Amino acid sequence: MASVNILLVDDNQENLLALEALLEGPDHKLITARSGEAALRCLLDQDFAVILLDVRMPTMDGFETATLIRGRERSRHTPIIFLTGFESNTVNLFKGYSLGAVDYLVKPVVPEVLKAKVAVFVELFRKNQDLQHQLERIRELKQDVKVHKRINEERRILLAREQAARAEAEQAVRQRDEFLSVAAHELKTPVTSLRGFAQTILRQMNRTNSIDPERVKHALEAIDQQSNKLSLLVSQLLDISRIEAGQLRLDKQPTDVTGLVRNIADIMRPGMTLHTFRLNTPDSISTLADPLRLEQVVTNLIDNAIKYSPDGGPVQIDIWLDEEDLACIAVTDCGIGVPVEHRDHIFDRFYRAHAASHFGGMGLGLHISKQIVQLHDGILEAEFPPEGGSRFIIRLPHLEEDQ
Repeated sequence: MASVNILLVDDNQENLLALEALLEGPDHKLITARSGEAALRCLLDQDFAVILLDVRMPTMDGFETATLIRGRERSRHTPIIFLTGFESNTVNLFKGYSLGAVDYLVKPVVPEVLKAKVAVFVELFRKNQDLQHQLERIRELKQDVKVHKRINEERRILLAREQAARAEAEQAVRQRDEFLSVAAHELKTPVTSLRGFAQTILRQMNRTNSIDPERVKHALEAIDQQSNKLSLLVSQLLDISRIEAGQLRLDKQPTDVTGLVRNIADIMRPGMTLHTFRLNTPDSISTLADPLRLEQVVTNLIDNAIKYSPDGGPVQIDIWLDEEDLACIAVTDCGIGVPVEHRDHIFDRFYRAHAASHFGGMGLGLHISKQIVQLHDGILEAEFPPEGGSRFIIRLPHLEEDQ
């Protein structure tokens, strides 16, 4: 059991010795002071279960000392028992109690009474210490609980991040494997066609030592078509590599969007059999762009409009300035559209909304197109009209004619 301090304050050494003899015990420590000043010094760095304070002392009496004791935060609630050598009158009693005294004893004190009163305050002090220790332990436990909760929460967050990273990595691996499979298939198709038509011509020459001009023309047209397809696939692979490495460079210059789109339509129109163009364009709208890259994006959107409307129909192309003064190009088709569950992913790398169909492709066209538009400080977005089909809109900063 920890020792408890009791402060004895009296200017008379004999009185202090008498109190020490009366209160001496193994469970508490008696500390003496022969003046109010000495008592206050003791209270600077020690706590006491009770203070026995003589009222009549020179320089600073018991009442003044009690006032200063109560004025200090550390000793404000320490019990004080006044000791006096004369019969207390009502005024002194009132003054003592008003200063926070818990009792008022007249010398010579009755030993049993004093010991009983001191014992009560010592016990109260011990219980208060125990209570403070318990409260401190509770605070520590609460802090431990908070720390434990925080650690568990951090572990949960780290685990969630790890699981998300693992899922993302697994998804990336699946996409890579699917892409390699698709890329191999897409590249193999034109290569096989090129080889097949070349072998056809060679076999004819080996058999007859002559060439059928019509057959050769057909073969060369097929070879040209397949080589263009092969060139496009290789270009997409190179583009995605440059984009991921941050090495896709643009040669920006003032570009007439209307003229560029009309030129693309004129080039593509002769090869269209089931589709027609509907152009709604102003005379001229300009932007600062790389003409070849912007042509690549528009051509890809038109190719998609044609590919995903296999039954034919119009391909609508609109050009306008929106309310934010952005130059807009919209390509709209009446085709099969995009299923709702795929719409959030159509611009993802390697993503194919119709992967199980016969439309082909490596899932790179829209992703590359969006990256190119973003490099132009623009936006590429998709809309899906309720009547069906798809509408892709390019929004680019408008370049005023005097800029």
